[in-house]
Amino acid sequence: MTTHEPDRPVFRSIRQSRHEGRSAGAFREAAVATLERLVLIYAVLLLCGIATFGQASDIGAANSNALNAYSNVLFLSLFGLLTLINLRKTADFLPFSHVLIAFVVLAAFSSIWSGDPGLTARRVASLTATLLISVYLTWRFDFAKAVSIVGHGVLVVLVLSILTVIFLPHIGITQFANNNDEIAGTWKGVTSVKNSLGWVCIVGLQIYAWRFMVEREKRLWHLFVAALFIFVAAETRSATAAIGIGLSIFLLAVLHLRRWQSSKRIALEWLILGSVGLLVAAVALMPADILALFGKNTDLTGRVPLWASVIDSIAKRPLLGYGYGSFWVKTNPEMLRVWSLNPWQPPNAHNGYLDVTLDLGVAGFVLAVTLVFGSAKRALFWCKQPDSAWAIYAGCLIIVFIVTSLDETVFLRGGDLFCLLVSFCYFALIRAKQRAAMAAPDGTSPREAAPLALRL
Repeated sequence: MTTHEPDRPVFRSIRQSRHEGRSAGAFREAAVATLERLVLIYAVLLLCGIATFGQASDIGAANSNALNAYSNVLFLSLFGLLTLINLRKTADFLPFSHVLIAFVVLAAFSSIWSGDPGLTARRVASLTATLLISVYLTWRFDFAKAVSIVGHGVLVVLVLSILTVIFLPHIGITQFANNNDEIAGTWKGVTSVKNSLGWVCIVGLQIYAWRFMVEREKRLWHLFVAALFIFVAAETRSATAAIGIGLSIFLLAVLHLRRWQSSKRIALEWLILGSVGLLVAAVALMPADILALFGKNTDLTGRVPLWASVIDSIAKRPLLGYGYGSFWVKTNPEMLRVWSLNPWQPPNAHNGYLDVTLDLGVAGFVLAVTLVFGSAKRALFWCKQPDSAWAIYAGCLIIVFIVTSLDETVFLRGGDLFCLLVSFCYFALIRAKQRAAMAAPDGTSPREAAPLALRL
């Protein structure tokens, strides 16, 4: 006995077609969203320095990492095109980002007086690509989602670094360069040096500690990941990472405290300020003892003599500098002079403020300092608002950036993770200010109308 299959209609019903159409559309949207996040995580991996895969690169204008170069072209094309197509979505922050735009314009024009115009042009392109990614994160996602995407990227770097230390220790662990190499045995994972992995740990701790504070779901997971970043930072033995992580935990707690609507807040703030004052006094009175706690001596492991020689170089070209990213190259006679005075051959000034002044002179220094200190001021204001938990992260990131730039070089450098995050927070703060202004009733200042602003 044979059975008959039900007749299949030649034309599907309208309801069925709509249902299948919705399913196909949802699948396409999910696929595009997944691809979008993978591209952004890939960008974060490169900004963390994973392209070196644990190998330190030599200094010089001729050296160029092919993966970074091709990726910058991709990011410039992709995120530049997407931002251009969706230009109206940036109308409430990009046109008002005058200080950052002026910094990029100055960096671009510095190729005119740069000792290596081609190198300056490439590094300006890298800076532009980094800023375009931050622009895209700002208009495409809400603040928390953008931060979580970056968090996924740095977590991948952390996991890969741990696996590299376990299975490829000759790459993931700093090896002996000579008999007196004090950094031998420190973790550097998939980055070029231990300090780079330390920076990744600072960023990761800030993100997951902030998410632990503001997100009720997965708190144990966020706490575990934050603890993992602290553990890896300890294995790098980076003093900058230790200071950055300690300061980040302190700031997250203090800035969260500013949101309290209680009379106890003022007393706690004064207690905290008093404690900070005592710490500053201790550093001033016993600098050697305090520095010894972080494994440093009074000349900060050669940094003080380096800074003195760098200041002499700045004095020779004080106004506009040597060109963006073109000082620390072997073709620059002035850099060779600095190396002759500092035989350990530093790859940079180990001070963000000095490096930006070397690149762009006093003009670039003023723009950079105005940008970060102005952003810190805005973030501290927004932290007081009850519905602005995002500002806690922004304030913590920018203040840590300001402090750690005294010891290391990450100051608005293209292709750097901190450059991405600082510019992202800068755009977010500009957007909050503009939305507050639009929400302000007639005759009310944006500051007074801040609670009416559209939240990020």
